[in-house]
Amino acid sequence: MDLGVGNTFLEVDLGKIKANLNRIRGHIGEGCEVMPVLKANAAGMGFEGMGHFMADECSVRIVAVAQVFEAVKLREAGVDCKILVMGGVPYGNVHAAVEHGIHMPVFNREFAVLVNDEAKSQGNKVKLHTKMETGMNRIGVKPGRDLDRLVDYLKGLAGIEVVGVYSHLVESQAADKSFSHHQHGLFKEALSQLDSKGIEPRYIHLCNSAATVWFKEAHYTHVRPGRLVYGIDPNGDEKNGLGLEFPVKWYAFVTNLKEIEAGETVGYNRFFKANRSMKVATLSFGYGDGYNRNLVLKGGHVLINGKRAKFLDMCMDQSFVDVTAIEDVKLNDRAVLLGSDGEEEINLLDFSAMLGEGYMNAMAGIGGRVRRIYR
Repeated sequence: MDLGVGNTFLEVDLGKIKANLNRIRGHIGEGCEVMPVLKANAAGMGFEGMGHFMADECSVRIVAVAQVFEAVKLREAGVDCKILVMGGVPYGNVHAAVEHGIHMPVFNREFAVLVNDEAKSQGNKVKLHTKMETGMNRIGVKPGRDLDRLVDYLKGLAGIEVVGVYSHLVESQAADKSFSHHQHGLFKEALSQLDSKGIEPRYIHLCNSAATVWFKEAHYTHVRPGRLVYGIDPNGDEKNGLGLEFPVKWYAFVTNLKEIEAGETVGYNRFFKANRSMKVATLSFGYGDGYNRNLVLKGGHVLINGKRAKFLDMCMDQSFVDVTAIEDVKLNDRAVLLGSDGEEEINLLDFSAMLGEGYMNAMAGIGGRVRRIYR
């Protein structure tokens, strides 16, 4: 069934994503590979589409996600590259992870036993990455005695194979790099311990997007960029040194045009009250599509015919903007929610400035009914 473009859609420029990936590859050099992070629906771009594109068109051998649910959805969509789940795995998800050949983190004995038993039950051998605790205090095992004990235990389990080791940098985008170097020091201790135990991981990865740009001595076998692949350099003291491009535009449509007079109201609970005659456009999206309504309350706008149209209110499925000063607005005209139109642009930094929170929140929250169209 052809649903058309939907009421609102993301247009994703795959050429820009591939170019970004190639720029990252050129930066990290030979001997290190990219492990793109597709969690949170590939930052809103659609992880199934991105998974296929990475594996089929970009020769990516392994991708990372946050949850087993995401990994299984990729498998069910036919994505056949290796997949690592980076986050802690609830025990009820182990069966599916083993069935689909998903790599998982290991950092305690209890989980290792459960995975080993499930592997033997299914006749599989499960590949695990030892997750090191170096400063996030989220999940992981600390270098030293705890790691020694865990590795000794893992070596006695026939159903698992330790193929990787990783950790996560907690403030790699900060100007002060001292804590990142501290974490790297702990990670190197862990690598020495594993080597002394006869474990030679094929996947050694520490660098996230920000660190991929500047922390070359910590690149190891793989880097794990997420937003970097999508054209966003999170380094606070850098200005897109790799020349990355943001590949997304978010569109909706004008579904109604109406003249209102001073004193008339717009929206539920008469949210907006006109103090003059004005022309109002109704748009085909709302907060049910993942657009943050706080952007409406803080003076947000869309672009129509290359001009800014200020929000008057937003419902779950429809929105209202002021188009009084915009000429030639017609039914079914496109409204740009994210991206450029003529000389005007709305970017993620605009979202971030108005919301007072991380710009990736806006992308990760884009709803499932927003159709993703790949160009």
